[in-house]
Amino acid sequence: MPKSQVSQSNVPSKVQQQSAGLEQDEVELTDVKTEKFMPKRFHFSSTPVVKDDTHQTCFPKYLKDMNIESTVQNIKTKGRPLVIMTDDIEMDKGGFPQHNVKFHGPSNNSNKRANFDIPRNKSSEHLFTFIEAVDKLLNDEVNKKENKNGLLSWQDKSKKDCPIEKPSYINTIQTTKPPKKKLGEEASEKKEFVPWQKINVKLNKQYVKGKDSSEGGLSTLIYYGENEEPEETPNITDVEKHFGYGCTAKFIISFTRVHIDKNENTARFSLKCLQINVTKKPNFKKATSIQLNRNMFSKKKPVVEVEVEVNQEDKDDEEDEGEDEGEDNHDEGDKEEEDEGEEDNQDKDKKETQKEETQEEEDEEEEEETQEEVVVVVPPKKTPVKNVPKKEVQKKTVVKKT
Repeated sequence: MPKSQVSQSNVPSKVQQQSAGLEQDEVELTDVKTEKFMPKRFHFSSTPVVKDDTHQTCFPKYLKDMNIESTVQNIKTKGRPLVIMTDDIEMDKGGFPQHNVKFHGPSNNSNKRANFDIPRNKSSEHLFTFIEAVDKLLNDEVNKKENKNGLLSWQDKSKKDCPIEKPSYINTIQTTKPPKKKLGEEASEKKEFVPWQKINVKLNKQYVKGKDSSEGGLSTLIYYGENEEPEETPNITDVEKHFGYGCTAKFIISFTRVHIDKNENTARFSLKCLQINVTKKPNFKKATSIQLNRNMFSKKKPVVEVEVEVNQEDKDDEEDEGEDEGEDNHDEGDKEEEDEGEEDNQDKDKKETQKEETQEEEDEEEEEETQEEVVVVVPPKKTPVKNVPKKEVQKKTVVKKT
């Protein structure tokens, strides 16, 4: 597979503005397939305990070089951060949460909204198969074996790894839960709830020490089709103009870290989306002026638009969802089940997310994975890597360690 050396030269101005201050790294695209993921070549590096931090952090490492023996020490010292490159995934559910003042604050551009759900369906099975293997490894080692083998550990003053005592791992793949019945609501008034599986992925953010990171600073690259130039998407509302429910896209997703909550002693992965390539966008009914907001004279092949039907029942459901306090509503479409099904757990999940985001900002300054080669795991079906020039690429979202 080709190897791309990242450079700061000849980077488009818009990318320079979004990626200022980020390290440059080397990216190697490997032909490692998801069905060949080897748990024995996967481990975590530890970090020292910081007294006032609410979370302990462990960084995942994957040893791709088959010529190196897969010992724990080799994986920790010679392994690389793990990144997944997906094939086309249809966003028939999920998407970004709609703005909710209770959880996101007054601004629609709050970075607390900078996360989205990817649904499990036929098109995303390769991604979920891979993540299931990771979940299985942590369930076996952490939950069943009580972390006795030290998969998750902390570092003492002598830099010795010490196993975290009996943490509880929370699966990355989650299943939506049935909605809470409202007072006075008849069972027949709501359609049958059908649970579905999902993963939650955060957009990448550029942290600047001393600067407010509650809005803007998003560094996930958004591409359309074959375009080599990314869209301008510094804010969540900018991202929503190009990507969301109803479209089809490819993703580059990084397993950035595992957070262990010191109070609850629970461990969970933080996944970040480094790049999105939109290959099919939804074609919702729009005003003429909005439909003509792109170059109609261009001879370049446009991104395919997909018809997405939104009937009155779906719209009514969405309005009902917006009235449910504590719900995290999403984009257009049939999304009542996913939002209402999580109502009972919103407060806890939101608080957990906020604590993780605060901890991540602190981790940015201490993270060890700078100037490292990144392992990119591709899905079973080999597809050409788009938007990454052969000679030089923008480091910003493909290789940033967060």
